Amino acid sequence: MIGTILTSVVIIIVVIIAIFRLLVIRGGRGVEIQDPASFLIEQVNLQAVANRAENGDVKICWDRPNSVHLLRKDLGKEDELDMGKLSGETEATDTNPNRLNRYLYSIQFEKGPQTSCALRTWDLPGIINLRDLGGYKTSDGFLTAWGKIYRTGHLAGATDDSLQILNEYGIQLVCDLRSLRERTENPDKVPESARYLETSIYEEDQLSAIFPKLLFNRASLGDQLAAGYIRMLDERPTRFAEIIGLVANNLPAMFHCTAGKDRAGLTAAMILSLLGVPRETVISDYALSNLASDDLFHDFMSSSAATIGRFGIPPEQLRPLFAADPRWMRDALNHLDINYGGVEPYLLNQGGLSPDAIKVLRAEMLVQA
Repeated sequence: MIGTILTSVVIIIVVIIAIFRLLVIRGGRGVEIQDPASFLIEQVNLQAVANRAENGDVKICWDRPNSVHLLRKDLGKEDELDMGKLSGETEATDTNPNRLNRYLYSIQFEKGPQTSCALRTWDLPGIINLRDLGGYKTSDGFLTAWGKIYRTGHLAGATDDSLQILNEYGIQLVCDLRSLRERTENPDKVPESARYLETSIYEEDQLSAIFPKLLFNRASLGDQLAAGYIRMLDERPTRFAEIIGLVANNLPAMFHCTAGKDRAGLTAAMILSLLGVPRETVISDYALSNLASDDLFHDFMSSSAATIGRFGIPPEQLRPLFAADPRWMRDALNHLDINYGGVEPYLLNQGGLSPDAIKVLRAEMLVQA
């Protein structure tokens, strides 16, 4: 009798597991794996731009042929390199400069105002998706300052060399937007120069909100992320306002979530909007996280592969979680426009951000183009 009961129980468990696995497999129907590069938006209205080539050289380009005097300044030190005078050119090359340093290229036109540019991404070992919010032209003709506000993924993997560099560049503040679980599993490494603050958008873990979709309807993950952006904005205005106020008063500053894409992306979008950066430029900055999509995916899989495997989820079907679809940010900012009158009214009226903090942010971050 007991043996019969045990056999029945085992059969029931096996059937349940089989049904569960079947449902998980069916949960991957309709998943579209898009190339993250397809989400990138060409950045326009840039007077000058710097890009690193595969061989390590940095190519500096400017928007009009002219006689120029090109200088390279180190944002964290007093070092300055005279790269010479060029006539009738629109580009120059800095041959294999130190990857760890932040260089500002000052382009002094013989006729017309000077401009500057730097690499958007800071390639520090162990840190993913670290980017500078400088160099964007505002609607009223200013530029956002380089070397003052950085958005990034978590700092748990930062090497000693990276921390030393951040220290040398005088980072004053690190705002950690992650939940308690995320901070506990992957605690930040912080440069000595910086004050570290736990500024969770949600202190409790939000994974449970999307876990059923993760198992049984992975084609809807993008929609879930988009809805999550709007939910964060509606539910956490005071926290976003607090973070932006802290950043404004403690430059140079960094803020980050886990990937530096979603929570950090919303924060960066609101900062740029406060500074007067045009909407499409704000969205194109958000979309640059797609350049780090592969690194973010592999970082996630390095710690979660076993769990994902136990549930029978094909890892590739989770790649949409590491994309930055411009539609998600556009919808989030449109939501603020429609429901709160825009980013600034939202932060002032819903979040309680001080008008003085906005004044400080603009005074520190806006420079003549």
